[in-house]
Amino acid sequence: MTNLKKRYKRWTILLWVTAIAAIIAAILYLVKPEPEKPFHPNAIARDSGAVICPDSPGARSIFHEKDWDETLDDDLKKVQSGGVVKAPDLSPYGCTGLVSGTAVYIESTDSTGIATVTAKLSDGTVISGITRSDMVPRS
Repeated sequence: MTNLKKRYKRWTILLWVTAIAAIIAAILYLVKPEPEKPFHPNAIARDSGAVICPDSPGARSIFHEKDWDETLDDDLKKVQSGGVVKAPDLSPYGCTGLVSGTAVYIESTDSTGIATVTAKLSDGTVISGITRSDMVPRS
């Protein structure tokens, strides 16, 4: 083999190795997980818990239709006296119940008392949605 052919062969191999390395680096960059955003709670779910729903007209209406204060206070009294409380079925709205003391970050509260929030569940899952601001008093 001539000297020129040897050089050509070396450069071809180097080019292929570089191309493969670039492809691997691009794949690793694309599949790397996003870093976890810091969570700085400024509220907690009150003693009787809280409900977070995805923001939708239907979910907003349930917070306005029900007399949540009275219902939650009655439920808290039942639990404190040893009774059992059946949670309302809010699954059609995609809602999640929060246990008392769950860390919550209140992003904003509108004039009707509906708060846009993010909560971190005990298993580390982070959920976002809306709730009544009185269900998550600021800490």
